[in-house]
Amino acid sequence: MKTINLFALALLSLGAAQQAAAGTWQFSYTGFYHQQTQAFDPNYAISGSFSGTDTNHNNVIDANELTGIEVHSNDNYLSCGSANSPYYYCGMSFGYNPGTQQLYFNILRTTTDPEGWRNTYTNVQTGVSYVDAIYFPWRTQMDRYDWTDQTVLSISGPGPVPEPGAYAMLLGGLALLACIARRKRG
Repeated sequence: MKTINLFALALLSLGAAQQAAAGTWQFSYTGFYHQQTQAFDPNYAISGSFSGTDTNHNNVIDANELTGIEVHSNDNYLSCGSANSPYYYCGMSFGYNPGTQQLYFNILRTTTDPEGWRNTYTNVQTGVSYVDAIYFPWRTQMDRYDWTDQTVLSISGPGPVPEPGAYAMLLGGLALLACIARRKRG
């Protein structure tokens, strides 16, 4: 009987020590309404990848749980907010639920030179729009793509990872069943 109790305790300890693994996901939104051409572009895509771990075990990867993020070929968004100055601003909110594959992010980045001749503005907010603009005193160059009901998200990466509590409960239940079965035999 002591052997079974020790075995059950060891199994429970392993389950409790199990950590949710870091994962990397690739995503692509395809099909946007282009404001400048006033037409839907079914081939335009906004893609990227992100890595993270659900460290607080709420089944959502939040901005502070990211270990990397790249959106539309720009990979410096992870440091958003850490180097803001009068000439540079970057802010980001982020959330991803692996179980439902719901992805949300809102990234805003602006830059300017000290003389004010050149200002850039980039904003991407899922479900709303992607805006990339450069402002000069003599002209403005801007691209804006809006999400529509035809915009499609494809996402790949690791599936939902059972949290450590689920492993502990599974192993605890198996140990209990083993004890009951042994008791019935004995």
